[in-house]
Amino acid sequence: MLPEIQANVCSTRFVNFPEPAIINNSPGVTAVCTPESGSFFPSGTTTVTCTATDANGNTCTCTFRVTVTVDPCRFFSRRCRRRSTGSHNHS
Repeated sequence: MLPEIQANVCSTRFVNFPEPAIINNSPGVTAVCTPESGSFFPSGTTTVTCTATDANGNTCTCTFRVTVTVDPCRFFSRRCRRRSTGSHNHS
């Protein structure tokens, strides 16, 4: 069983995770995860499904969960607001 990935954020999050480790006797194994690493994940739990396919067409699928939790303390303390970049004087 793969571990669950958790992120405490203000609302939503782009989540990165490592490529799945694949052990196979056949060359040319590729893996595709949906949603893919770097995708936008909404608040709550999303199941990621990864499928590995070798050159012979054999497949193996695994899943894991990504949980994005809204941190209410950060949300209500207004620390979630975008910070102003201020004004800059260009010469």
